[in-house]
Amino acid sequence: SHEVNIDERQMKWFETVLRMHPAHKGWKIFVTTHAPPLGSGLRTLQENHVVNGCCWLNHSDEAQSKRFIELVRKHRCVKAWFSGHFHLGQDYQDSITFPNNEDGPDPNRGSCVFVQTSVMRQGTSRDGRRQSRLLRGHSNGFDICTVEHDNGGNVRVDASVTYSDDEEEVGVYQHGDIHGADKTLFKVYTPQAGDQHHAPDEYFVPANAKGEIQMKE
Repeated sequence: SHEVNIDERQMKWFETVLRMHPAHKGWKIFVTTHAPPLGSGLRTLQENHVVNGCCWLNHSDEAQSKRFIELVRKHRCVKAWFSGHFHLGQDYQDSITFPNNEDGPDPNRGSCVFVQTSVMRQGTSRDGRRQSRLLRGHSNGFDICTVEHDNGGNVRVDASVTYSDDEEEVGVYQHGDIHGADKTLFKVYTPQAGDQHHAPDEYFVPANAKGEIQMKE
């Protein structure tokens, strides 16, 4: 497993691009990175990438890892963010997350749709799927599609996004989890202090068998 790191020079460039292309002037920016940013809400591999600290961009640096979602919230010109990294298929509904979802630990996703992208080459997928993304733009939004390489290149529409105005957009899923999508191995997960995927710090106080936490004076 490998961490994807964006250095300060790249961050400054990205911030400048967003600042120079504001939403109120009609700019719509689509971002592609290898790994997703923290706060995207996309399906993750908790037994691999989360525990190894390489799940999100700049994962091992807490302050730096939060900068990406903070920029998305500030600059509503960012309309979609595509990433891969997990080698998972696109048959899961949470391979796409919409803006301002009220669920989860990071409900504010600005005006951005986050999209997970699978792999095309045989033998490189963790769940056996060979798929890629196709983006179809139209006058008031865009459709996010899947190209199924094991099904003759069939194109499936997964979600449709419509611009409400320059700073808002509405997304609609075109289907739920596709039949056969593995619901046991992969899920969105946020590490919590003291659980098996997050080592407790020196101030962590575990609960007793009754679920009570006793603090020492």
